Amino acid sequence: SVIMLGQLAFASTALGLFTFVAIGVMVYMNYQQQQQEQQPYRAGGFRAPRRRIISDDWRKEKESALCSICQDEISEMRRYTLSCKHSFHEECIMAWAQKKPECPNCRKAL
Repeated sequence: SVIMLGQLAFASTALGLFTFVAIGVMVYMNYQQQQQEQQPYRAGGFRAPRRRIISDDWRKEKESALCSICQDEISEMRRYTLSCKHSFHEECIMAWAQKKPECPNCRKAL
């Protein structure tokens, strides 16, 4: 009976240790995956070449348009147009690109 209690104590300790290690491994793997997903944003942030994301063309249009990021009109100021043809304020799209290198409307990569 003493031997059986010793074996039971050993088994429960081993099971507890195994569970602890398994949880630790899962937490570590989740952390590594998050780090890999954030890699393009690290080391100073995303710096997309301006010539690639936006055109330097600007135009004043009679019809008003809204910047889909800030929801303000962009009709009488510089309009920056991405390669996918969606337009935004310069400061809005640059701030967005720091977080996600994709068009906020269609998700096309910048």
